[in-house]
Amino acid sequence: MGRSFGNAAGRYDRLAALQRGVADDLLVQLAGMGKVPSHAVDVGAGTGYCARWLRLRYPAADLTVLDLAPAMLRQARQRPELRRGVRFLCGDAERLPLRSASADLLVSNLALQWCVDLAAALAELRRVIAPGGLAAISLFSGDTLSELRAAWSRVDRYSHVNRFVTADQLADLLSGCGWGSYTLTESVQVPSYPGVDQLLRELKGWGAGNVTRNRPRHLTGKAKLAAMVRAYETAMAEGKVRATFRVAMVIAQA
Repeated sequence: MGRSFGNAAGRYDRLAALQRGVADDLLVQLAGMGKVPSHAVDVGAGTGYCARWLRLRYPAADLTVLDLAPAMLRQARQRPELRRGVRFLCGDAERLPLRSASADLLVSNLALQWCVDLAAALAELRRVIAPGGLAAISLFSGDTLSELRAAWSRVDRYSHVNRFVTADQLADLLSGCGWGSYTLTESVQVPSYPGVDQLLRELKGWGAGNVTRNRPRHLTGKAKLAAMVRAYETAMAEGKVRATFRVAMVIAQA
């Protein structure tokens, strides 16, 4: 997965409008909490969009920018606001290279849904957060990419698209790893694309890989890909190719 994100680093910002919009909503909620951290961590930071906001809003705080892909961190380092006084760490959200109770603010925007073990990632965030600390998390949930999943189901029996936790499942995971106080909300965005190819190009540009167990272990042939595209376009009304993205947003306190 780290390699996929690394390969996407150079083009990520051109294709990440949805991620930036979700980040803006998440950061507005965070700003409303009035939290002034001493140590903030951006987990799954990508090219540093949220980290830049954290640096500008909390200039006195220690800031750690963490991502699985070194290439993403190299992109983040190019932001002028992040060139000094910031620690960059290459690490996995499921095994955070951070001391327990070492941060009082954690931010993670649309990163955790790509974890193989989401429960482990949420438990790691809980381990790292200091008593009274705050976590602001967004991730894709529920019926995200349901149209793409349905189109592939008409082609073969493999799982070509990630499965995403429902709000109820996410709530259970949060409670199970010790997040006792949190709010969880969901929103839905359904952008349109000129064609299925453009949607696939955007997903590839995010570095979004498939971590499901029943994913194909071989290259998908052109004939199957064309069949999926036909199935997708046939299911769309008025010739518009749409894709559902459901976003779960969590504000949690330790």
